[in-house]
Amino acid sequence: MKIVSSQVLLILIAVGFISFALVDWFWIMPKGIWEYGLAEKFFVSSIFTVLTIILLNLLTIVWEQRTWRHVKKKVYSMIQEELGIMFILILDFIENGLMIRASITKENAFSELCKLNDAKEPPKLDSASKELLEDKTSIGLFMDITQNLNNVEIKYSRFLTPKQNESLINIQDSLRLLKYAVQLHHGNIREPTPLASVINEEKEKAILLIVSSSFGVLIKETYKIHREGIKFSPPTL
Repeated sequence: MKIVSSQVLLILIAVGFISFALVDWFWIMPKGIWEYGLAEKFFVSSIFTVLTIILLNLLTIVWEQRTWRHVKKKVYSMIQEELGIMFILILDFIENGLMIRASITKENAFSELCKLNDAKEPPKLDSASKELLEDKTSIGLFMDITQNLNNVEIKYSRFLTPKQNESLINIQDSLRLLKYAVQLHHGNIREPTPLASVINEEKEKAILLIVSSSFGVLIKETYKIHREGIKFSPPTL
């Protein structure tokens, strides 16, 4: 059974009093169904009751916002931490990423994110990208981030805007696509034949393209979330 919130209940009561006040004003008073003074007093009382309900509703909203403010701050901090770690991991596998990682600070972190976000194409991968496909530890870290973000989204979505939720969903989808790329890599044909080598080579190109595209989406969605209020703050090493 779904419980009606106190705010919704107050609004319903207010609508009821407004409706009755309108009936009183436009029908009961002109028709003289009740004594005029009584109808007039009831109309005034209804208006004051509605104003009181509106004031109580506003006070309730302000109280909830103040009470839950520290929780919202904690939720934002959890998302910041996961996206910051994700960004550092991405730098390990893209061209010039290690140079960026070595020089990154709290002050220049967002500018580095902007540079990657403004690029016309997804980030180019370096030779270390093959380690992502071969090393289960690396993809495991990305999957941990996926799970952590999913938990935040499920438990605390009420503290997030629709656009923030949408970006989190897109990030999780792209992280899962990385896992799919690894699965494709390990499912390649391994027979030592010329035809198998050609097939594997073309397939590896497609897999690396998936990884690069996924990294591009992750960077752009992280940038969007920053613009939506959850500030980008990767850990500095």
